[in-house]
Amino acid sequence: MSGNGTARERDNAQGERDLTMLAYNNERQESRRWMFSYQDKDKRVQELLREKFAKQLLYQRDTNRLQQNIRQLQTNAQNQGQILALQNNPLGNIADAKHLSVLNLIAPILAKNKLYIGQEHPDDYLDRLIQSISFVQGHMTVLENVNAGDFDDAVKCNIYKAQMGGKYLPVPAQDPYNGNANINTPATLRTWMRSKYQCETVGVADAVAPAGIDAFFTQLKDMWLERAPNLNGGQNYQSNSSAEIDKLNSKIASLEAQLVQPIQAQPQNNDALEK
Repeated sequence: MSGNGTARERDNAQGERDLTMLAYNNERQESRRWMFSYQDKDKRVQELLREKFAKQLLYQRDTNRLQQNIRQLQTNAQNQGQILALQNNPLGNIADAKHLSVLNLIAPILAKNKLYIGQEHPDDYLDRLIQSISFVQGHMTVLENVNAGDFDDAVKCNIYKAQMGGKYLPVPAQDPYNGNANINTPATLRTWMRSKYQCETVGVADAVAPAGIDAFFTQLKDMWLERAPNLNGGQNYQSNSSAEIDKLNSKIASLEAQLVQPIQAQPQNNDALEK
């Protein structure tokens, strides 16, 4: 009897040990499942934060483009309104009639030219603008020879001023970069545009290279489009490798730092001009 009792106790102890090991293994597996679930959720949150920042950059870029287009449309409408006002109101003198005939010829050409906001060197823009309306140069010369002031340099300068936009609008009466010289001829306008371009565009380009920003958005778009959809119709956020994500994070951080530098430098430039 004592032998049977010992065997029964041994079997009971073995059963309890097996149950304990089973419970331990189940608890361990559950803990690992929760740990992996937490890691996946944390990774997903980080991806969403990166996507939020990238979309904010894209939104800001598109907003700036929209504002530029709106300003250009407003300027074009203003130019057309000035021409209509001349057409629909009695002319005060013969010079107005002469101006109107030439303005009617060049208005469609000017409307097709984008406003100058620093997108290229001022010399390239002005040379192309002047060339686009060169077919009326003969008319301007004849009018100026008949009656001085009908189409002198001041009139031409005002025509070119109307093509300015963004940071180049309004054009000041005097050039703060060049001894406050009057901006009343194409030559003085060109000089002011060169100095403004050097200050506003070249200086900023040194801090934030446009090619680098374009490359960033291109890579961001490629990574977005390359993600394969999963069976639920969503995006597979695990398709990009950890190295690719780290590389994108580094680029985003670098771009953030570069975008801040010009903003901090701008007040210093303005203070120098005021002095």
